[in-house]
Amino acid sequence: MDVKSNMDIRKQHTKDDYAAIAKLYTMDFGKHNRGLGVFIDPLVSKLIENNLEKVIIDLGTGPGKVINYLIELGIKNKIIGVDFVQEFCDNLKIKYSDKQQVEIVCDDFVDYVAKQPNNSISAYTANYSIIHVLDEELNSLMKNIERSLQKNGLVVFTVYEGTKKGMEPEPYQTENDPRFKVKEPLEAYLNNFTKKELKKSIKKAGLKVINIQNLEIDILPGEYDQPKIWALAQKK
Repeated sequence: MDVKSNMDIRKQHTKDDYAAIAKLYTMDFGKHNRGLGVFIDPLVSKLIENNLEKVIIDLGTGPGKVINYLIELGIKNKIIGVDFVQEFCDNLKIKYSDKQQVEIVCDDFVDYVAKQPNNSISAYTANYSIIHVLDEELNSLMKNIERSLQKNGLVVFTVYEGTKKGMEPEPYQTENDPRFKVKEPLEAYLNNFTKKELKKSIKKAGLKVINIQNLEIDILPGEYDQPKIWALAQKK
């Protein structure tokens, strides 16, 4: 099922941007675990420590590299990958067609989280996805994450560090990547965070901050040229 067509124009531009770059983005970012161990390994350790065996939801799953890594780590939980870009969803449904553990849902993940029952989810992962959540939707998303997590449930975020919130041009275009043939200007909504701001948002939702720090990895072509932050939080 495709996402609703009457979405905010900023979201629509973001969706169109990722639809245009989906193939190239998957090629460049979908097959490596660059930096994932830094923040996914602590999440998995906490899942095991707290005997959390319900669903893990990967928000804005894109090419599915977090799903790949969770499977490599031997996680037995059901994993649901949610993305509003049909091209990503179609690719992943084929990729995981033989894995009953994985379900792919094509939906706006802000809406999807809002539909989850109370205390029903063990963990959420959000790898450079809440950076595209409209600022006015962020508090509601965080509250619904907290509400739908089971006791001691977890959420891990990676974001770009900064203060700007608004539309940004597509890096593949600004870098003049010769592989990218789309001529029409593309842009996506980018919601940057300071560590103080991210911590405040997590606490406001009623979650406990376990860790928050900079993520030290090299910036690759096709990425926004900004420092990165990761944060792990837990339901009290």
